[in-house]
Amino acid sequence: MINCIAKGFTEAGRGKPNQDSILVKRIDDSVTVIAIADGMGGKSGGDVASRIAVTTISNEVDASNFSISSIFQKVKEKIEERAIECQNIVKWGQH
Repeated sequence: MINCIAKGFTEAGRGKPNQDSILVKRIDDSVTVIAIADGMGGKSGGDVASRIAVTTISNEVDASNFSISSIFQKVKEKIEERAIECQNIVKWGQH
């Protein structure tokens, strides 16, 4: 058995808001999920997208049988759904 300590922090780029999100979630004694969702350098919607990504990952890894590819597909779908719902974020990924 390997014991490790996970710790994370993010830092905003020069003059830009921090849009990054981090997840460290222990599933059981042998599995810990660590995810880092990088924002989009201050571009519109980056903070929302990174939060959706780590929240979705956290929810999906609770299932006893999951695959990385299915989780990434779910993240993509959730971000696309949110982009459609958000009228105030007109063009995600743009300044």
